[in-house]
Amino acid sequence: MTGNKETGINKTRRNLLKATCYTAAALALPTAIINVGSKSMKAAIKDRYETDALVIGGGFAGLFAALRASEAGLSVTLIDKGSVGRSGMSPWAEGIAGFDVDKHNMQSVLDEISLDSEYLNDRDWMELHLRNVSRVLDEFRSWGGMDVTPHNRTPILLEQLKKANVTLIERTMVTSLIQEDEQADEPRIVGAVGFTYDDSINASKAVVVTAKVVISCMGAGGVRGPGFPMWGQTHDGDALAYSAGASISGKEFHDLHPTQGPNPSLSYSDPMFGAKTGFLGDEFHGMGGSGGLMTLYGHFKAMSGEVNTEADRKASLPGSRPPGGPPGMIPGKPSGGPPGMKPGKPPGGAPGMMAGGPPGGGPGGDGSLLTANPGGIGGSTLGLGCHKGEGLVSSDYTGAADGLKGFYAAGDCLASMMTGGIYPHPGYSLIGSAVQGDNAGRHAATFAATATTPKINEAAINKMIENIWAAREREEGYGPAWITQVLQNTIMPYFVTYIKDERRMKATLGTIQYLREHCVPRLIAKDGHELRQAHEIEHMLLNQEMKFRAGLFRTESRGSHYREDYPARNDQEWLCWIDIRKDKNDEMLLSKRPVPKSWHPVGPYLKRYKRRFPGEEEFLIKHSIT
Repeated sequence: MTGNKETGINKTRRNLLKATCYTAAALALPTAIINVGSKSMKAAIKDRYETDALVIGGGFAGLFAALRASEAGLSVTLIDKGSVGRSGMSPWAEGIAGFDVDKHNMQSVLDEISLDSEYLNDRDWMELHLRNVSRVLDEFRSWGGMDVTPHNRTPILLEQLKKANVTLIERTMVTSLIQEDEQADEPRIVGAVGFTYDDSINASKAVVVTAKVVISCMGAGGVRGPGFPMWGQTHDGDALAYSAGASISGKEFHDLHPTQGPNPSLSYSDPMFGAKTGFLGDEFHGMGGSGGLMTLYGHFKAMSGEVNTEADRKASLPGSRPPGGPPGMIPGKPSGGPPGMKPGKPPGGAPGMMAGGPPGGGPGGDGSLLTANPGGIGGSTLGLGCHKGEGLVSSDYTGAADGLKGFYAAGDCLASMMTGGIYPHPGYSLIGSAVQGDNAGRHAATFAATATTPKINEAAINKMIENIWAAREREEGYGPAWITQVLQNTIMPYFVTYIKDERRMKATLGTIQYLREHCVPRLIAKDGHELRQAHEIEHMLLNQEMKFRAGLFRTESRGSHYREDYPARNDQEWLCWIDIRKDKNDEMLLSKRPVPKSWHPVGPYLKRYKRRFPGEEEFLIKHSIT
């Protein structure tokens, strides 16, 4: 009788899950559930496009890449997971750092960024930006792009694409890159495969685009933290490039933007200003002097209550009155410097809450560039690296991927490292994407001009399409929402992601690997929306494994990378970038790419690095580092 009762309970639970798909129980239980929307996708439509240049991503990088390729006489197709100017971080981005080579001192800017990024910036990428930003900004201004708020730019951007005769494919997620010859030492990328996910508009269909050259402008990504507009960005570009054989870099560093406490999901109101999003007014130009800096260290210093000078106050993110601590930290006096707070119980609420009232000042108040807000929440960009500091490696400064022919990248999916591993200055992200898109579009057009018509392996494409639909056809398995929640819970604690230690990182990697190996192959999706999420969680998990492996690999602290077990910089070993590549056994291969010696700092350690990490001074004394 007891057995019958238990069986009945199981049936009831199964029927409930089948009816509602996801309940609190489904999210909490690590058990497979029934896919109420499973169906065969063999009859799904397959749309085909042929073009000279394929641009993936409709933000600022994609826009300028498409325009430059079109101006060179190429037929151009742009594909976007959302809508042009309305997806990713484009509707939020507003800060613009302009530069006039005739009015400003380039060498002083390069030197200042090197100092503040702790010498992990790529000076050549930054110089390329400084030499071209005025021209690109003038073009954007001529369209009227500076006359509207960020989330109202779409008609302006669409008008430019229409004038350039760019074919536009929106609300379509790219899941695979097409390789002409998978056996070649340096395979050529000749297109992409994806799918539409709007069931209400049309049945999901496969989309195949073949091209002579492909430009990735897919942006960055996180793990869907609340508040910052990151839900649509899930490191798709990094995942596709890595899987195809490209090198990925910059994964050990972090972005630390906060969001609003009262309305954490109100992303299109500025999370830091607490006001309607819009341009900051005059674009930033000189960037010289402490008053123009937005350093991670100033951010932590002000939040900890240790703001000693007017320069410190102006350089800080939150303003003069500290709102508490950074993600999950106890507010109070720091133990020697950044991250600035002793780990411990979060100051009220879940990890990531900042305690205290509103900070004083603000833009035009105490002189600080940005200000925190009452009840601000840190960690809203969980899983995101530094702007312009993570993604595909292009060592020849054209945007061309190392190790992949015919594949270029620009924007936040390009590891240009132009500002290093802490994003010390504001305004380089949005306009930096435009400049890099401009650069990649020009060079990709040159490549395409002499490229042969691609040879397409139809069997390989059909296999990619089968993989797209797998989660829709699977009758039982794990929902993407549950796996996403497990990933969020795994990496959310501040003592895992922000304060790193070998033991904790290895434990976290074990969970991530389990999800990738045992849960991802059993993903289910009841509709096109969940199918998109299923592919996105696969990309997020791959990215987080890269981030934690890079964090383990770099046995020092530098920039936004803090190792509790290695709390000091090690210039002899780690003035380098960490590149990650897939080896022949499908394992992650990590390697060092040295920073040119001419960019290395000189002088005693304590003069090269004026900001202290917790435990750093004791570490320096113990190891006789001067």
